[in-house]
Amino acid sequence: PYLEAVPAGWAYLRSGGEWQLARHLVHLSQEVYECLCWPGPAGLVVSMPPRHGKTEFCALWLPLWYLWRYPGRRVAVVTYNADYARELGLRAAQRWEQLGFGVDPRARSAEMWRTDTGGWFYAVGAGGALTGRGFDLLIVDDPFKNAEEALSPTARQRIWDWFQSVALTRLEPAGKCLVVMTRWHPDDLVGRLWRLAQDQQVGGVRWREVRLPALALEDDPLGRAPGEPLWPERFSREYLEARREMLDPRWWWAVYQQDPQVWVEEAAEQAWFGLDLWREVRDPNLWAERPGDQVWVTVDP
Repeated sequence: PYLEAVPAGWAYLRSGGEWQLARHLVHLSQEVYECLCWPGPAGLVVSMPPRHGKTEFCALWLPLWYLWRYPGRRVAVVTYNADYARELGLRAAQRWEQLGFGVDPRARSAEMWRTDTGGWFYAVGAGGALTGRGFDLLIVDDPFKNAEEALSPTARQRIWDWFQSVALTRLEPAGKCLVVMTRWHPDDLVGRLWRLAQDQQVGGVRWREVRLPALALEDDPLGRAPGEPLWPERFSREYLEARREMLDPRWWWAVYQQDPQVWVEEAAEQAWFGLDLWREVRDPNLWAERPGDQVWVTVDP
């Protein structure tokens, strides 16, 4: 039946209604399904507020549906650290067996396990090893553990380097990549990826974006009226407005509205030089004559 053909319907039916068919998750499921049906390599960038079901759907039910729908394929789920990745891997294996499917006892651990039809599930911490394996579906779920990491230029660059040099290189020729996270900073993984994807393919992958704010703005992808909550059955407008009043506007717009703003202490850096100068030195000739020298730049505003 059609309901089982798409991830959200399958999760609803197989869970006996335990997993809820929330409107925004049905929309996300359809976007994921269209991405998976694309004939070549494709990616989907999703930003959503916390506690709105993105990890339960994207890191648990989606890979299980994929292994059921495409026996013999490989799925990797990447999250912010190895400990949480192991927890997700263990939950996925337990749920797979609860649904009546088999796990090969000869190839089973928290980090990776093989289905009885030859499919593989891998769980990895962001920055961890993926080399030596290829994947048909790569899911990156919240690669930053907290705001401290997301606000660190070093941590952001580390995740970006890993994503380009390790994650994308492990996709099969027609592989698909899903990046889903709550936004923290304009220059986080979603920000960098989408900024580049608007002008060109990144890593040879065709990308689309889904942005779902907690309170609807103009031209909402779900057709909501401005101010309408994303998951009213769980988080009412009154609850979200109270949260908005409590939070610093920077956190509200980043974490809940998925529209991170430039922090005051960074505004001068971007206005004067742009983000690129602070990420990397663009001109290697600066030290070409004396490669052992250090280059220092000072600014007196």
